[in-house]
Amino acid sequence: LKVGTLSEGHEEDIDGYVWQADTSGIKASWDADDHQSGVLGYKVAVGTTKGGTDISSWKDYGSDTDIYIKGLTLTVSNETAHYPVYYVSLKAINGAGQESDPVISSPIMVVDEDEPGIVIDGADRTEIPIMSDIGDDLDYQSDMSTVSVQYTGFESHLHGVMAYEWAVGTSQGGEEVQPFMPHGIIHNEEKDVKGDGVTSSGYAQITLPLDPETTYYTTIRGITNAGNVIEATSDGFTVDITPPIIAIDRLTGLTSSDNNIQSGGSVYQKSADSLSAMWHYNDTESGIERAWYSVGTYPYAEDVSPRKEVDVSSVLLSELPLALVTPDLT
Repeated sequence: LKVGTLSEGHEEDIDGYVWQADTSGIKASWDADDHQSGVLGYKVAVGTTKGGTDISSWKDYGSDTDIYIKGLTLTVSNETAHYPVYYVSLKAINGAGQESDPVISSPIMVVDEDEPGIVIDGADRTEIPIMSDIGDDLDYQSDMSTVSVQYTGFESHLHGVMAYEWAVGTSQGGEEVQPFMPHGIIHNEEKDVKGDGVTSSGYAQITLPLDPETTYYTTIRGITNAGNVIEATSDGFTVDITPPIIAIDRLTGLTSSDNNIQSGGSVYQKSADSLSAMWHYNDTESGIERAWYSVGTYPYAEDVSPRKEVDVSSVLLSELPLALVTPDLT
């Protein structure tokens, strides 16, 4: 009686247990003989103890000797406690209708399926000699020649991830900019990697020609010792090389139709009580996240009101509230 494989394969055990990631069925195959009346059929049961039937009671499988026991509900095993484990029990029925004593399989442990992990753009935290956690994801960058990526959580309990490749494209999972290759990947040093793999995390960087206003996606591909591929793609980053445009809509009592309120112009007001202004932003690539203002007696000065952060409305407007800043009349 073999489990975890069909008749063509060999039963593989790890420290006395057969490992599988399938939580809804078990592969089993066997051979039997009765020199007197022959074997007419077989019965199979599954349980969490030797000979147990708590997972699946005895079922007739006819003369089949190569089956997939489907419709099971198997819980992932605790690898340290080795619990729960599962056993397949087999009985043969001869021509006289007599049943053999049950044959019990090797214990089966259910492990997690292959995990593709998380991929983020950017080099945040990669300068730390020993990275304990992945950095923050990058959505925009002004650099037109560098692609950086980080990944973590790639795991294969059954076979281990033995190699990594990465690609860069203008579509998710694409290779339009760089085809899949292993070069440039730095593996993080880890202990107790699942499946005795090389690592579950790392980072990579390469010089590539990038175009502004274009979104790029980085894909990491892990290859297990069995040749299976587990893959994940970043949410992409966009190259933005143009600064925001700021246009003044109102300054004191004048509006944008008055040319004097634009850069380089001069404006006069009678009131000495306060200054007021309103302006809007325009950035079609990465948008506006934060903004500041200051007031001074010469360009870019802060001698009247030091730099302060200002709210940016949903329609990309900001204003200097009335009476917040008083002109310097000295």
